[in-house]
Amino acid sequence: MEDSVAKKRAAARREAILNSKGNRLAKLTSSARGEEAAGLYEDPPLPSIRSSPAASGDEASRMARPSTSTPTTRNPFEPPPSNEPVGAAPWGSDEQQQMMQALMGSFAGGPMGSINSIAPGLTPPGISSPSGATPPDPFAAMMAQLASGQPLGSGVGGMPPMPPGFPSSMGGMGQAVATMRKKGRFEKLLPLFHVVSILCLLAYFVVGYEPALFGEGHWARWASLLRSKTEGGVHPVPIFYAFTTLEIVLHSVRVYLEPPTQPRSGLIGMVIANLPPPFPGMITAGSKYLAMGGAVIDDLSVLLFGVGVVVWYAGWAVR
Repeated sequence: MEDSVAKKRAAARREAILNSKGNRLAKLTSSARGEEAAGLYEDPPLPSIRSSPAASGDEASRMARPSTSTPTTRNPFEPPPSNEPVGAAPWGSDEQQQMMQALMGSFAGGPMGSINSIAPGLTPPGISSPSGATPPDPFAAMMAQLASGQPLGSGVGGMPPMPPGFPSSMGGMGQAVATMRKKGRFEKLLPLFHVVSILCLLAYFVVGYEPALFGEGHWARWASLLRSKTEGGVHPVPIFYAFTTLEIVLHSVRVYLEPPTQPRSGLIGMVIANLPPPFPGMITAGSKYLAMGGAVIDDLSVLLFGVGVVVWYAGWAVR
């Protein structure tokens, strides 16, 4: 009798374990399929155990019946529940555009409007919000504090503080944008206007004014400056060759003693750095040669100005 009761208990325990495994499999499948698995997997009823009342009571006390109710499980494919407050609605496209316009205006040096006028419910740290209002958004509060030029200091809206050496504010960005303004058309054309004016003045005296006074050809008297040798006058000197030799010496010294060229900053430097290998070197060398040509023109201008001053002083001295 005792052996039969033990066998029945072992069979019941084995059946309960199998049923619990089936229930777990059904729970996993139902959580993945959702409501569709409610009709596919049903909990099978437990087999009835024919035993004595004492044995059945002892079995019920030692082993609890597995629960047939499926606990509430979250679908793994569903997004996790959000911890945002109920009143915090996502920003619309208009609010995002207003926020960007306000930030860009503050970077350019203009005043920035209050964050409440841009996105209601978002209050920067340090400003008391009315009771019952929505808690401030940490990102919006940080952007507002950076745009206003205030130091961050401690964490903004629960965010960790900035590391050492990181700029605490962006208040100086407006000054950088103001200093990096583009040149106007008049400023770009002013050097060309100077060159054209000087050339027109020289052409007027060479072609019109000087030949009209002496009634000769346009280049006759200018050529006589090179060929004429008057007693006690100014003799032709190789000033052009001397000037060329001096410029070669000066620029050679400049090439050897000048420090290496620093990479350009701003948009031009970024574009040059992203070009293929042959072009950055060509652009750098071209800029150097342009600088040398500008220096030669400046030196030649100084030479011509000095010759003019000497002629004027000589005419005033021999009166």
